[in-house]
Amino acid sequence: MRVYTPMISIILESITVFAVSYIFEKKTSPAKQTFIHLGAIVLAIVSWRVLFLANQGIQSAISGNLAAQLSNFEASTRFIFVNGAYELLVFAIIYGVYRLAQALLTMKKVTIKSPNWLMYVLSPLTLVFAVLAVVIPNLL
Repeated sequence: MRVYTPMISIILESITVFAVSYIFEKKTSPAKQTFIHLGAIVLAIVSWRVLFLANQGIQSAISGNLAAQLSNFEASTRFIFVNGAYELLVFAIIYGVYRLAQALLTMKKVTIKSPNWLMYVLSPLTLVFAVLAVVIPNLL
């Protein structure tokens, strides 16, 4: 289960991000677009977590090993909402940096479809946030 659990969570998160990524392609006003994008991020976060809990439930029924997230209602809701809020905070910061860079490039009249260099900045930043999200709670 130790290898399977992270693997399935990565797969489920990838599937939900792929599913909601089409929402990011819609062209609307910038204010609406920001709310639509943040809503899509929330949808992806909640849906992969719910799918993960469903998978854990199936695995518990098959193997008899009860996952920590399913041990009680509080643990399940904490996994979805509290941990999901941490994840949302990380993605909101990344999205804010992306939109800020996009706005600065637009103000300078630099015409590029998407700032490809930004992924090289945001990917390591995401890794740092992920490591901190795992390490800091274990230190407390």
